[in-house]
Amino acid sequence: MKKTIFSALMLFLCMVQARPTTNVQIQIINLPTTFEGQQIAFAGNLNSWNTSNTIATVTNGILNYTLNDVTLTELTSEWIDKPTGANAGFRFVKSGSWEERIRAYFQTNDCNFRLALTPDISNTVIIDALGESMPIVNQSKCVTVNGIKEDSNPLNKIDLTKFTFPNGKWKALIMSYDDSGTQDRNLVNIFNTYGIVGSFNIISGSLGNSDKISASEVATLYSNGNHEVALHTVSHPYLESLSDNDQYHQIADCQTTISNLVGYKVTGMAYPFGTYDKRVLQNLEDLGIIYSRTTINTFALAIPNDLPSDLLRWNPTCHDSSADYYGTQLINWDKEEMALLYIWGHSWEHASSWTSLTAFCQKIGKRSDIWYAKAWEVAHYLTAVANVVKTGDSSYYNPSTDTSVWIKTNDGIVELKPLKSLIISSGIKEINSKSFVLYPNPAKDILNITSEINGKLTIYNYAGTPLLQKEIKETSTEISLNNIPKGTYLVELENENKLITSKMIKN
Repeated sequence: MKKTIFSALMLFLCMVQARPTTNVQIQIINLPTTFEGQQIAFAGNLNSWNTSNTIATVTNGILNYTLNDVTLTELTSEWIDKPTGANAGFRFVKSGSWEERIRAYFQTNDCNFRLALTPDISNTVIIDALGESMPIVNQSKCVTVNGIKEDSNPLNKIDLTKFTFPNGKWKALIMSYDDSGTQDRNLVNIFNTYGIVGSFNIISGSLGNSDKISASEVATLYSNGNHEVALHTVSHPYLESLSDNDQYHQIADCQTTISNLVGYKVTGMAYPFGTYDKRVLQNLEDLGIIYSRTTINTFALAIPNDLPSDLLRWNPTCHDSSADYYGTQLINWDKEEMALLYIWGHSWEHASSWTSLTAFCQKIGKRSDIWYAKAWEVAHYLTAVANVVKTGDSSYYNPSTDTSVWIKTNDGIVELKPLKSLIISSGIKEINSKSFVLYPNPAKDILNITSEINGKLTIYNYAGTPLLQKEIKETSTEISLNNIPKGTYLVELENENKLITSKMIKN
């Protein structure tokens, strides 16, 4: 009996000794200046979710935490969207409370970070807060574990001082409302009165219920006022709780129903309860959805950092209960820098009184310096801006086939039309494309160029990297493409302040 007890004890001790442990250094960088001097607590399975033992102070925009001899245990299935082998789940909160201060890009599981750390070594984790006023971190792009990011692609961040919204406006407003309640009728009337555009997210399975608008109203109520119709699923479930099949049909069936009612494919959405998981994001991509709004408030007049992927988890500025405060910020915005106020809410929240919302719309509506836009329009425009290719020190090409973008130049704010180029120095000139001909196109080994002007010819890839340069001095030139792989390229000819760009395909 003693031998059995001894053997069991030894086995237990061996198991305890075998449990993987590690030391972890966690550093958060690029915190906003408003965080300076704040005490922020670390809480997670690495310190038994204790908010008092692991606290750091923001110094020069940086937080540092050290956790020694912590036990690593793989996160269970209740952790949604956990990476393979994830054994660390944690969050950052205000010291002495559970108020979130730095959030992961997951609405599920209270926006905790989820990482896979390596046992028996000292792990180093660096989290880039991107300087956002309310740090909401895209874990796959902004978190480095032992020198490695899940997604190593650089952020495609717009230069907010170089581009403007359409027609040279620096400000834009989105008003997004969920659930398609009968109170939307009043809200549409208020928006129409003050020249505001709304984006209305519809629960397709509830249309015709006593507290919802009817299916027959969808096209007329919203479209007649030039408002947007978007998706809010069939029955408003927590999408991450559903099976793969049910989750897909909640989105796809809603899209089919609403698209049939309005006569075009609807490609915008708002998440029920603001929640999602990676399966939802994949379904949205498969269904051609270009944006979907969360309920995570940024409390900032912010443009999404990482386009276009951030548009599938687009965080608004605030709920409409805070609209007046941020509306005043937008009205008083005097910087030459793009500012977006994105408000969300529910019309049924105003059923007992429309006073505050009406007053807000009266204050912010019918202003010449604000672009009143559908969420889909802003998403489409920002994507076009993000895709503009810088083809030289001061030249840009717009590869969009249907969307102009507005860009600040030395001569003022200028429209950069689809499939056109410009130089942002003085004396911008647009050249007739007939004076610059590429053939054959698509090309194989040889590209022939006929040009009425001379100058420096450059072939760029769509990342803006020059692959070939040549001085053009004759009206007819032949160029070898042997060192250029198959793909789509920009062929640019520059002469003084003249610039012309054409698209070339190599097969």
